[in-house]
Amino acid sequence: MRRGDRVVETVVLANSGYEAETPQVFVPRAVAEILGFWPPLPGSETVFETTGPGGM
Repeated sequence: MRRGDRVVETVVLANSGYEAETPQVFVPRAVAEILGFWPPLPGSETVFETTGPGGM
């Protein structure tokens, strides 16, 4: 992954079957920090939703 002059080489899952209304990339926090995506900018939105076995 590359953002500006920052580069991280990592393994990704290319087709998880996950669908969303907008393009999304999920990465570990350490990768987000290296690329400058973490911590989030003031005013940005972060939503964490979790569910246990069996769904919601």
